[in-house]
Amino acid sequence: LPNSFLIELEGILSRVRQNDPTLTELDLKNGGLGGSDQAIVLADALRNNTVVTKLELYGNSIAAKGIRALADLLESNSTLTSVCVSGNKIGDVGAHAFADALRTNTTLKRLSLGNNGIEVDGARALADALHSNSSLTELLLYYNRIGPEGAHSLADVLRSNKFLKTLNLYWNCCEVSGVSAIADALRLNTTLTKLVRYWNLLRNEGAIVVADLLRVNNTLTYLSIDHNGIGTEGALAIADALRRNTSITHLSAARNQFKDEGVRALADALCSRTTTSLTQLDLEHNDMTEASVDVLVDALRKNTALKILRMDRPFG
Repeated sequence: LPNSFLIELEGILSRVRQNDPTLTELDLKNGGLGGSDQAIVLADALRNNTVVTKLELYGNSIAAKGIRALADLLESNSTLTSVCVSGNKIGDVGAHAFADALRTNTTLKRLSLGNNGIEVDGARALADALHSNSSLTELLLYYNRIGPEGAHSLADVLRSNKFLKTLNLYWNCCEVSGVSAIADALRLNTTLTKLVRYWNLLRNEGAIVVADLLRVNNTLTYLSIDHNGIGTEGALAIADALRRNTSITHLSAARNQFKDEGVRALADALCSRTTTSLTQLDLEHNDMTEASVDVLVDALRKNTALKILRMDRPFG
């Protein structure tokens, strides 16, 4: 590590050990902790700290021993409420370590494990831990490889978990099978309000599954289905579901292939008297023509709830 970083880090660690009341958030992202024992030293410094509530360690290439030390820290520290170790390639071994911590920790509310090479086994471990955890409200697993099997494990815990409010599964290739399992679980779950399923190979079949969920679930407020290869058929299903749903306020469906017919169906839904909860809609990059843009603009004149509409204006 560069001497300047080591000097700065030692100063920070000294403040952590002394319980500096002004140091409530510790931001060390992209700090390069992994090539040394500094992650272990950091975990040790935080063990008796009662001030720091947020720990940001994105992109540090932290080695296995450092990850284990940080996970072990959560078993005894009762002050940290938000921890990010995304972008550290912790894999399933690291996921197991944090799963163990979640079984005993009662104060952590947000855990970010994105971009870590976590696969099915790691997802299963985390899901199993959530059966006994009653504090975590936000779990970020974006850009991993949990696949349909991992999604099934998470779906199983969602049927009974009453605490998780946000689940981010961006770019996990959950496919229709995994999405169907989660959708089925959310028919029973009344706690989860934010679900991100960007780039999960839903296509039309998966979009229809999501639409069926929206017709019966009135807890979700934020849904992201961007970049899922959804065509006109899926767009029509989503549009119809929005006429009946009373909870979704933010729908992000960018980078699909809704085309004019699908976009116009959504515009018609916006004109419906029953579509009153949606305040933000993202339809960028959906292969629409100028005519569809005009239809959407006209829908805005009739819909007084929608505040933000993102779309592309075709040229040519």
